[in-house]
Amino acid sequence: MRRLAFCSFLVFALPVFAAGDATRQHVILANVIQTDAANSSITYRDETGATAQSPLLNPATTPTLSTLESGDLVELTVRDKANGEREGVLEIKLVATVR
Repeated sequence: MRRLAFCSFLVFALPVFAAGDATRQHVILANVIQTDAANSSITYRDETGATAQSPLLNPATTPTLSTLESGDLVELTVRDKANGEREGVLEIKLVATVR
């Protein structure tokens, strides 16, 4: 019986404890305000109208910055820390351009 209880704990409760400090990834729609390839960061305005600057967490995304212009509409895959604070941008996809 104790073995069954311990196995149940490992299967059900342990993943919950492990996920407590996990980060969250999600996609947001944003307008590009400015890009900084030298510092690998992007400044954008999200759907709520809030302006934010985030670093690029994926080095492979940095060359994409040179193709973006102010006003471009992009989908940003972002990662948030457990406390809800933005950690950075993982991926950039161009949706619409101002060119």
